[in-house]
Amino acid sequence: MSDDSFWVSKLTEDFNFVNHNDTDFDGFKDFQKEVDDRFSKIELRREKAERITNLEKWDTELPDRWRDAKLNLIEKPVVAKITAALKDHPSGSFFLNGESGAGKTFVAYALIRRMIGHGIVSTSQIKMVSESVLYNWASRGFQGQDQLGQLLSSNYKLYLFDGIGTLDEREAAKVASLWEQILDHIYTNDLIAIFTSADDLDRFITNLSPSGETKLRTLVAKRTFVVESDGSISSKKK
Repeated sequence: MSDDSFWVSKLTEDFNFVNHNDTDFDGFKDFQKEVDDRFSKIELRREKAERITNLEKWDTELPDRWRDAKLNLIEKPVVAKITAALKDHPSGSFFLNGESGAGKTFVAYALIRRMIGHGIVSTSQIKMVSESVLYNWASRGFQGQDQLGQLLSSNYKLYLFDGIGTLDEREAAKVASLWEQILDHIYTNDLIAIFTSADDLDRFITNLSPSGETKLRTLVAKRTFVVESDGSISSKKK
């Protein structure tokens, strides 16, 4: 027998498994829970830091007139209703209408800021479009369709359509096909849209197809609010 064979045989004969500790399943579960809890805390801190960074970026990039747009600084009765609706549907779409100068855009910016603070969207996922821009695209043929395609990019999660309902009947009819594509994109991909308009919802859907109307009504559901002319849009001291 060779030396190698001897040692293999000797080791095999003499080897025994030794269990130094009893299996502690409860201890292992406690350890797993501790690891999971630590990971959750780290994730929460990371998410909080990201939200703060996004809010700071939002406030920095906004024009001065919108930087104080925060729901807790708006002294209008409708804000309580909007806040409640947002709590029930954190990713819901909203339709805000009211008289010119009532502060609809201010409320819309405040609403978006709250969504950023809740981590629903980041600043890079927000796109703002006016109806006059849509009319311009509708008048530019293929080039306008290309620009619409960029608008419907997967990069965006929230759209603000500010000041809609300003076009005359002829212009509104021309933009209707674009609205159909936009609403289909938002509805199909479960995105967020915030509309501000001097007209009410029924007036806005006049030029939409039954399918477009259904999609819009489903999107905003019961989140259609009139922004009152009375009340301060900001309680911050100037």
